[in-house]
Amino acid sequence: MSEVFRRRALFFPHAVEQNHFGAAAFRVEGRTFAQLSRDGATGLVKLPLGRQAWLMSEYADACEVEPHWGRHGWTRLWLDRMPEALSCDLLGISWRLGASRGLHAVLDRRPPDRDLAGQMSVSP
Repeated sequence: MSEVFRRRALFFPHAVEQNHFGAAAFRVEGRTFAQLSRDGATGLVKLPLGRQAWLMSEYADACEVEPHWGRHGWTRLWLDRMPEALSCDLLGISWRLGASRGLHAVLDRRPPDRDLAGQMSVSP
């Protein structure tokens, strides 16, 4: 599951992986949009607060609001409990929050293709 999360995070335009205290941090234009824990069990994404609240109500056993940073939308996903397609969608939301509108356009112009969760999509 962690390799799918990593590949999906790097799918986005200008996404890069960097070490962040031993964990993998995924950045776009200098901003972190996701992290993968050292053991690969959890991923961290930034969500609009309304989406975070919805996720907590629907998937309480698969995610948690990150202490301190959660008030800014940072949400921890337990990758073995979270549906793969949903975690991929959440990565897309998080990337869009970090990327400039110009990069949104690059992603939106990509032809439809199978995403890493096996779904047909234009954008994650």
